[in-house]
Amino acid sequence: MPATPITTSPPDIDSTFQYDGTVSHHHGNHDLKFGAGLIRRQARNVQSAFPFGQYSFGLNSDQAPIFTAAQKSTNILASTLAGAFTSPGPARNVNLFVPDYRSWEPSAFAQDTWKATHWLTLIYGLRYDVFTPFTEAHNHISNFDFNSAIAGASPDAALQVAKVNGVSATAGIKTDYSNVAPRVGFMQFRFAGSERGVFWENRALDGVPPRGGLEWKNFGGDKVWPAPQKDWDARTGCAWPPPVTFDAASSELRTEGQHITLISAVDPDYGLQVLRHISMRPGLPVMDITSRYCKVEGPSVHVAVWVVTQLCGPQSAFALLPEAQNNAPDYTQLQGPAPLGARRNGRLFSLRRDPTHNLKIAIDSHSLVWMDDEYVLRIDASSESESADKCSMAVYTNMDPLQYVELECEGQAAQLAVGSTLELTSTYTLALRSLEDETAQASKTFGLAT
Repeated sequence: MPATPITTSPPDIDSTFQYDGTVSHHHGNHDLKFGAGLIRRQARNVQSAFPFGQYSFGLNSDQAPIFTAAQKSTNILASTLAGAFTSPGPARNVNLFVPDYRSWEPSAFAQDTWKATHWLTLIYGLRYDVFTPFTEAHNHISNFDFNSAIAGASPDAALQVAKVNGVSATAGIKTDYSNVAPRVGFMQFRFAGSERGVFWENRALDGVPPRGGLEWKNFGGDKVWPAPQKDWDARTGCAWPPPVTFDAASSELRTEGQHITLISAVDPDYGLQVLRHISMRPGLPVMDITSRYCKVEGPSVHVAVWVVTQLCGPQSAFALLPEAQNNAPDYTQLQGPAPLGARRNGRLFSLRRDPTHNLKIAIDSHSLVWMDDEYVLRIDASSESESADKCSMAVYTNMDPLQYVELECEGQAAQLAVGSTLELTSTYTLALRSLEDETAQASKTFGLAT
């Protein structure tokens, strides 16, 4: 910030020194990665507000009730011209020292990428971070201990000055050494020998803790959240990001043959435990994921299973509309502008990812198709009652630079008491694209006559 007639030009120096290193080791079907890092921050930022003094003019008598508003303004102007300072006179605010702040952020992580089967890859690990409180290079830093003051300590004792009377260099602020963050991720659903899959992964977040404050870290993949979203604020005290247990916590892994089950902790706000049973159909590129909510504790809760599948930016996404659509609209707009490239062709509704806007639509459909130039993925949803009418679907497209879409399925909501369960099964069918015309390819994938 430049100097003004009442301020001085401040020193503004911010320096960040970052050191990182990783070691990778391949052993069988495991890829191990270990790493450590250190961030050292230095900051010199200060500006004196009124180093040359601040002058106020006017006498108390200028504002006497006997004067009109116009007369009061005239009186103040006359006092200014006469040099009549407002009591107690000019004020000066100047910082005597320029602070040089320091902080350190060491970290370390260990991660294993395990190719558990030919169709499933698991990524799990642990990260440890330390964020030290600020210190000042010359100990020109202080803090007021309110707890000591409330307990009856004198103001002098409650005032913590760095390196005075045994106070630490951080002015009594303690370093938190408990920041341990587990990480679990899975999978890639792809053909053997292929270098890529269809699920979107945010590899920029590799090794990053899953949650820090209110910032949502979107790792990608397939996830399950509690619906409706509008209840999150009242139940968890936070309208966004998603509840931690459902979105940013590790799960217990159990395997049985070619079947895998992920078991979450019990969410403290919903009293729910999430089980995700993952299986492949023998000899087929078809994966079933059954997501089950088990009510374990607390009062009954009104909730639905909401599966969010994040996929790489496609050429197009298609929905299969009901045979008898009558005069109902093709979709309902939930967020953002109208979808890019929206088109209706018989029972097929299609759209493209919008690179400039985030948008979301709800569709009266129970079967969606994602398509790029190589793969075609069909997603079908069914509830435990085997009635597709109890499910609803939505499509969300994300703007650049994160190029992904979400194909979402939400089951019917129910009131769950302790001991009750609710589940939704998503079936993923993967195929290689065989037709150049995307509408013809979607018709073939849905099994429609062409």
